Amino acid sequence: MDWNHAPDSFLSAADLNRIETQTAFLRGRLEGYGYSIALSCKTDWQEGAFPAAAELGRIRENINALQAGFYSLPDWREIARKYLSGGQEALDAEILNAEEWDLHALGVWVDRMAAAFVYSGEIFSGEV
Repeated sequence: MDWNHAPDSFLSAADLNRIETQTAFLRGRLEGYGYSIALSCKTDWQEGAFPAAAELGRIRENINALQAGFYSLPDWREIARKYLSGGQEALDAEILNAEEWDLHALGVWVDRMAAAFVYSGEIFSGEV
């Protein structure tokens, strides 16, 4: 993940595919631990195809749904909405950085949860 986009950087298909792929990956990991989170991810963005406002909203809502379905994280960055003068939803470096940071943070917390499972078995609880 890359949460250090410069204000003058441009959104690319690689950025969109990375975010959507990581979102789907984290959903799969959480489902493996018994969490059920309904998402719709698109991982085949092509260069030059900029997402419509509905797609930007879907990406943001997917990331928020991961947190809502898992746990309220202390290091979560709120993903704000920004609009162009014509009323269309915009995506800038600040929003992109927040999205990628949130996916990174969620992955860290899922890793921590999985690591705690090792110490919750019979050997560590004194039942053996």
